[in-house]
Amino acid sequence: MSYFDRLKNNQKRFLRNLGIYSDADMPAEFFGKIKSLNEDLTSEEIYCVSDYYKPYCYNGKLDMSKLVGTDHDKYVGKSWIEAFCELSRGEDIAELYFQNPDYYKNDDPNEIDMGIIEKDGQYYISSKAGGGNNRLITLKLLAIMQQRAGQDIISPLVRFRRVPTMETCKNIFGVEFVDGQLTKASRYQIEKTDPDKPEEYYNVVEGLLWSGKVIAEHIPGSALLQTVFPKSSNDSYSFPIR
Repeated sequence: MSYFDRLKNNQKRFLRNLGIYSDADMPAEFFGKIKSLNEDLTSEEIYCVSDYYKPYCYNGKLDMSKLVGTDHDKYVGKSWIEAFCELSRGEDIAELYFQNPDYYKNDDPNEIDMGIIEKDGQYYISSKAGGGNNRLITLKLLAIMQQRAGQDIISPLVRFRRVPTMETCKNIFGVEFVDGQLTKASRYQIEKTDPDKPEEYYNVVEGLLWSGKVIAEHIPGSALLQTVFPKSSNDSYSFPIR
């Protein structure tokens, strides 16, 4: 059975709206393979982009042309069109598009967190961090057709989780995996402060999660994204504000 014939009514209508009436109309980009987040990131990196480390998050427009993968086993290794055929909420997502196309622009990333993880300028969907597979796989097809037509590509506002460098993973978070097992726990707790202000600020706490010793206070998230805490000879820590 062809991909087009496998689709339900709303999904077929969605593709027809893009000028696709059969498999023969589908561009080569529809058949690109979806990469695996779990294979492209190390265990340390995956650990450090969990929801807990809020400072490694930022808001921005998602360039759909750089969306390359997911951690969802149902879709990894399949083509974008095959994944579209197998979406669990594909019909509902397509219907939402026709009811309100602006829904996909998403003006509030805190309200709709689609679990986007950034690594080396490419983007992956993390089911654990928000889970936007249904919506983003649908939008991927739309973006492909817009790009081929020379149109502006839809770029939803999303909440990104940036993967720290391996140096940061080990030096800040103290994370190390051996044979897939976590052998060192986090040595820092990062607490958000002033949640109502436009800029996000954090306190950094030394030790395990139950430690109450603050070693850096009221740090801008933008600085935390760029800085590795240096350990000095007297075992104190400094945090240069940039």
